Amino acid sequence: MPEPGEERCLPALAAALRSLLLPGAGAAERALAAFADPLGLDFGAFLEPSGLGFAPRGVWMRERGAPRGDELRLPPRWLEAFAEGRVVSAPAGEVSPPELKPLRLFGAPALLAAPARGDGLVGVLLFAAFGQRFTWSEGHAHAASALAAALAAALVRIDETAAVLDHLPQRIAWKDSRLRYRGCNRAFARAAGLTSAQLAGRSDR
Repeated sequence: MPEPGEERCLPALAAALRSLLLPGAGAAERALAAFADPLGLDFGAFLEPSGLGFAPRGVWMRERGAPRGDELRLPPRWLEAFAEGRVVSAPAGEVSPPELKPLRLFGAPALLAAPARGDGLVGVLLFAAFGQRFTWSEGHAHAASALAAALAAALVRIDETAAVLDHLPQRIAWKDSRLRYRGCNRAFARAAGLTSAQLAGRSDR
């Protein structure tokens, strides 16, 4: 018999993967929301190596608020598991590691962290659930691992495309079906007096 939530893991993974095909900024946030929300999770983040630690590339939270943007470390035992390609999980009721304080994961949420590996560790997908009876299943772990790999690959493609567009002198921007800006290159942002992130969601009206 599947554990609670396990039967929803594959549909949630499929929705998250579909979201990565959508154009525009916020790919990580869309994928995190598409996966975490239907599974009843409360927090999701994709962390990328930065300096001596990790920095959030995308964050989704069920409740309003935002983690601090500063660099954070991950527990050494997690890094050892990631080096072997293993997913790390902790049940609800176990005090959250102090290294996660910048993410505002206080208390004792259930935690699941899946590594994305390329030439070494290229990212970590982290989820949290605050329900006292929440338990992780093998389905959660497998789905999170698949999403971590797909998200890391998608972000590399996005970064490479953005780098090419930023080197073009032409002003380039793209919009969604509602004619709202989803992003732009450096030349367009300079002319508009905004960053690409500030432009996202605006329209010409």
